[in-house]
Amino acid sequence: MVEFYEKAYPKNLIPVERVACDLHGINAQLKTLRDVKLELARQAKALGCVAVIDFKYGQRDHAWWQFWGSLFNDNMSWYGEGMACKNKSGKD
Repeated sequence: MVEFYEKAYPKNLIPVERVACDLHGINAQLKTLRDVKLELARQAKALGCVAVIDFKYGQRDHAWWQFWGSLFNDNMSWYGEGMACKNKSGKD
């Protein structure tokens, strides 16, 4: 399980690498914050991490011309980012 922290976080975490995602395309409006967290957790686990600190997320609205010619894409997307971290002790 990967834990998410927006501001304060345990001091036993060591930053490893920035993780980010942008969920867009067909049915993007049906995506939720849960989908963002699942993707970032997948990335963090691949790095051997147990937490994401400085977690930021939200929705972006895209201009109509960014989807010109693609009638099946939504004009918004979910995004998320943060710093994947490991425990100092090395325990999961």
